[in-house]
Amino acid sequence: MRSAWVVSAAVTLACAMGWAAGAAAQDAVPLTARLESAKDRGSRRRAIQDLAQLGGRDAWQAVLELGLRDEEPMVADEAQIQISEAQASEGLLKVLDSKVGLGSKDALVRQRILEALGGTGGGVPVGLFLEALKDKAAPVRAAAAFALERRARAGAGAFSDLDSKDGAALRKALAKIAKSDRDDRARANALVALGALGTLDPDALEEAEKASSPGDKRALVRAASLFVAQDGEAVELWRKGLGDLNHGVALTALGLLETRGDRAAMVALASALPEDDRQDETPAVSASIVRALGAASGLSHGPLRPRWLRWAEGLAPDWTRPAAGAAAKDAAAVPSSTTFYGLRLVSRRLVFMVDMSGSMWQPNGETSRKEQVEVELAKALRGLPEEARFNLVPYAGAPSPWESELVPATKRNVERAIQWFQKSRLRGPGDLWTALVPVLESPEVNTVVILSDGAPSGGNRWNIDLMGSLLEDRNRLRGKILHTVLFDASDGLTRRWEAITTRWRGQQKIIR
Repeated sequence: MRSAWVVSAAVTLACAMGWAAGAAAQDAVPLTARLESAKDRGSRRRAIQDLAQLGGRDAWQAVLELGLRDEEPMVADEAQIQISEAQASEGLLKVLDSKVGLGSKDALVRQRILEALGGTGGGVPVGLFLEALKDKAAPVRAAAAFALERRARAGAGAFSDLDSKDGAALRKALAKIAKSDRDDRARANALVALGALGTLDPDALEEAEKASSPGDKRALVRAASLFVAQDGEAVELWRKGLGDLNHGVALTALGLLETRGDRAAMVALASALPEDDRQDETPAVSASIVRALGAASGLSHGPLRPRWLRWAEGLAPDWTRPAAGAAAKDAAAVPSSTTFYGLRLVSRRLVFMVDMSGSMWQPNGETSRKEQVEVELAKALRGLPEEARFNLVPYAGAPSPWESELVPATKRNVERAIQWFQKSRLRGPGDLWTALVPVLESPEVNTVVILSDGAPSGGNRWNIDLMGSLLEDRNRLRGKILHTVLFDASDGLTRRWEAITTRWRGQQKIIR
């Protein structure tokens, strides 16, 4: 029987907790009112930050119900970021599992929540993901699978009940998507998620092995299958993946071999180089292999396969790639297709994306920025070899591609493209994400050059850091190489874009 002072302390504590909860709810009222009434998007964004810092069910209710549905992407992105940076408290989890959360009728809200849940701290119940894996909207299913993968890689503490019945149901739902989903990205993401869960749930890895198919007709599934390979056969499977004519499959294999970073991986990379670079069918892949070998070795052998093989085969059996890596000395040794603002472009399958928002039309010296871009773009296009294929995608409030697909870089096509861009008067807010997604999804494109002032100003995605996170889902199995040419960008934007271009094997050029 508890003593009187223990009972008294318990009552006091309960009263204090009740008072704290009531105070938190009361504090959320003025912040919610500010979020509802403020006309300035910056004020609403700060209200989101204050509500997230306050925490509690009422505060998170406002963040999800008002913030995620805000028409301004700056505010909606902030709400998503705050969910991803939060700890999985009882109040947050209850709101997430409600009609304003994953039960929302708005598919974009459901998608945003799942994208955020990949980063939310603490243990999250797997039941939150079950309905999402059955969602009618393919982007929601894909986002759920990717979030599960991210949490699995974070370790066992990322789930509160993986060993429960819901955990078994989750594995079953993922396996179903991995085997038969009609959406390529959802299927591929589910396959990789099962593989990632394998360290926490061996049955999930078994399901992944059943669903994986290196010979699948769908490139995303072939790329995802590479993640499931086990030690005994992984290097050989990845070596074969390097020879896949789909750029995404080859770059996925390259990344996995780089991560492995031992002697066998280096031999596989070296052996994947063409014996004669003049007959190289995938120069962008070869250039990436050469850069990877150069970074691992500190040597400069260019695209010469015999030299790299001698180096790799001469490594000690227990050799491992240095953690920091060396500078990629061989970048200049790989023949380029053309140059744009000084960037050497190796690819023969590329898209130039041009931000046509207000800054493009502002005077810059004696001419406008657009007139200057016209000159540099003409030089780049005229420098392409005729066997290259290209497209132009200016974008403002919506993308306005020159052609619906890549076209050969014949003299006639090049001049048509130059004249077309010179005549373009496209203006409006720069919705980069909406323009970029179909380019990423194009199976033929392997390199994207983005010319912008660095600050998206339209569409439903605004935050560059968040965009970088979204690219992990959209591009990791596609491997598009991203270059950026930034004009008049702030130091902060420059650093953020540099992180993105470096992650995706690209280069950055700053124009002042």
